[in-house]
Amino acid sequence: MMPRLALPAIALVAFGLRIWGITFGLPAVYRPDENVVVGRAVGVLHGAFDPRFADWPHLYFYVSAAWLGALRPIFAWLGPAAPYLGVRLLGAILGTATVVVVYLLGRRAYTAAEMQAALEKAGVSEGERAEAVARLRELGYMDDLEVARTRARTLLGRGAAPGLAERRLGEQGVGAAQARAAVVEAAQGASEAELLERALHKMLRGRAPAGDKERRRAFRALVAKGHRPAQVARALGISWDGHDD
Repeated sequence: MMPRLALPAIALVAFGLRIWGITFGLPAVYRPDENVVVGRAVGVLHGAFDPRFADWPHLYFYVSAAWLGALRPIFAWLGPAAPYLGVRLLGAILGTATVVVVYLLGRRAYTAAEMQAALEKAGVSEGERAEAVARLRELGYMDDLEVARTRARTLLGRGAAPGLAERRLGEQGVGAAQARAAVVEAAQGASEAELLERALHKMLRGRAPAGDKERRRAFRALVAKGHRPAQVARALGISWDGHDD
């Protein structure tokens, strides 16, 4: 699946799972908790702003009341159990939003250097930054080598040369030894020439270049990804009189 489609697909599945069977039992109510939420939300809609119920925090009652107020014009269409169905739908939407937020928070791990920079930008003092990073490492939530492994696989998968991948990791705060180890592991024994062939195959989707213009375009793109110009020229079957620096 293409990366840009991952989040919409995850959100769609999450929402689908939450609305599957959303009308269960209605108009009868088999969940006593629903009476608590819906009853207080409807009460707020009718001016009873104090839910007079101390067992749960009240914010969800007020959010549910605002939501039901927005749905009120279509209550007749939803039927006699409209408030219950409305609150269930709200729960499905909020649950899906939580999945999206967790995905966005977790899709990118940070190196220690990146976390330090982010905390500094947020105005956190140097001592607190160091303490926070140390604590994250202690809990196992931060591991530069693991981040390097993930990013190295991504970089090589996108056609980057090993040398460029190492430099990118270094720029992101990964130590030289860890960057090298991560790239070697991601390459899985493939040589630079083999990685170049893979990148070229992916770029051209397995076909031969259509002509000199496409060869030159592919040459520039692969060199920009860190591959040696001489190797790229040989792979594309074009002449190259320059050097690899």
